[in-house]
Amino acid sequence: MAPAELADRIRRMPKAELHLHLEGALRWSTVREFNPQARLLESPPWLGKPFASFEEFREIFREYLIPASGTEERIERHMFELLESLAHENVRYAEPILYLPFHMARGLSAAQVLAAVQRGMLRAERECAIVCRLIIGLNRAREANEQAALARQAMEISRPDGTRLVAGLDVMSDDRFGVDSVFAELYRDARPMGLRLKVHAGELGGPEIVRDALEKLGATHLSHGVGATKDPALLRELAASGIWFHVCPTSNILLGAATDYASHPIKRLADAGCNLTLNSDDPILFGASLTDEYLHAAFDMGYSSDDIERFAMNGFAASLLSESERAHWMRAVQQAFE
Repeated sequence: MAPAELADRIRRMPKAELHLHLEGALRWSTVREFNPQARLLESPPWLGKPFASFEEFREIFREYLIPASGTEERIERHMFELLESLAHENVRYAEPILYLPFHMARGLSAAQVLAAVQRGMLRAERECAIVCRLIIGLNRAREANEQAALARQAMEISRPDGTRLVAGLDVMSDDRFGVDSVFAELYRDARPMGLRLKVHAGELGGPEIVRDALEKLGATHLSHGVGATKDPALLRELAASGIWFHVCPTSNILLGAATDYASHPIKRLADAGCNLTLNSDDPILFGASLTDEYLHAAFDMGYSSDDIERFAMNGFAASLLSESERAHWMRAVQQAFE
């Protein structure tokens, strides 16, 4: 397939986004609008260069992004705009990760944040032909008991159709902090509720971090997971068990987990037979949308049109959609490549 044709099909094909943080996907134009006193530049000043450390990465949230949230109106708008932007990329399903304390910094309660998030979700689902399932993020670097209590509160809230608003959990931030026992208890309680259990592991940490996180939490979805490639035996085990890897190549490169696209560890995951999806993680931080990640896979990582088709189908196969909905969108991906 000619490069121009492949690029066009990537843009047109339906997609699923399974590793995306709301707080890292705000629109820069909206951030600027909400922070007029900061006189922010036309584009984020950090784009185009790697982060010197994970702490430098976190500092951007504190300095630029947290001040752009904190009211119900802003939160509702951020959630709607995230899903609207995805829909413009032909993303038809998304599992955005919500970190509650980020939006509570100016005094809102968790209930107020979740109500605003739900309003933004429902509006986007009505207007943008996209389905959203909300994931609650839990920060390893912050006190665990309070976060677990917030998550439990969120897990009791329903959507208008009676289904649970929160569809899953994801322990996130620097995976080298390990997993707090409080989070492990929360995951044990969430499992019989049918929630999706994810964990950030194998991003900055190695295979021992991956194994520890999966064993403690019983998670079946790895956000990142590329560090597992350093242990072939573990990799074979994870492939055989059907663990999903939700990989974000540009994020890995800019945070130092990979050197470049050509040598990105995703190739070793694919060669081992692991279940893989492509995702964008934090577009406002890394400057890459989900479509960009697919284009990088095709033109910087050497993946064929068949590979791209398989990645896109995997996104829906790994989703929380019903079996019939998954089948529908997987057929639609195939039709985009006929």
